[in-house]
Amino acid sequence: MELKEKHVRRKKLFVITLLSGLLVAVLCLLGCQSANMNGQNPNSDKTSTSTNGSTPSMNGSVPSTNNLKPDVESLGSEKIDLIKSAYVQERLNEGYPPAMIIDDVSIYKYYGNFNDCIVVMLTDRYTGYLGEADVETIAGVAIAYGDANRIIAYKEGILYTLQEAYDAGYLTVANIELIKDIHHTSA
Repeated sequence: MELKEKHVRRKKLFVITLLSGLLVAVLCLLGCQSANMNGQNPNSDKTSTSTNGSTPSMNGSVPSTNNLKPDVESLGSEKIDLIKSAYVQERLNEGYPPAMIIDDVSIYKYYGNFNDCIVVMLTDRYTGYLGEADVETIAGVAIAYGDANRIIAYKEGILYTLQEAYDAGYLTVANIELIKDIHHTSA
């Protein structure tokens, strides 16, 4: 009897995982359709400007969507350690194990530097990858996630959600759109 229950649980977990993956795929397709309906070509170059009139800095230039993923090493180890340290402090304040250190944290994805705001997705050895598929909408731009990790922004020693960074004026709608494009084209 116990073996049968395990088999049923495994089947349920498989179906849930399969449905979550399908949901993420559908959401990604809807995001592409939405961009096309707004007259945007997701495969075209984006050269939008920030609220102060300058072009968003992404290692010195705005990339085409053919080569969106910037190089995290361009940040330098000192800046990477500052970001990881802010992340560890935030997690410790949330009740993570007190033994957590920056070596437990890694930059899962680097999206670039927008208006002196570094945008990354961090992960750590205490956070599980299995999470529900989710969509975060910032300024009308939908970003689909397939697990518990979220894109965050770092500015002057403080971590922000994308919504908080947008609300504070650190990120523009054009920045959020480019971050979404990078997120949805990088694996």
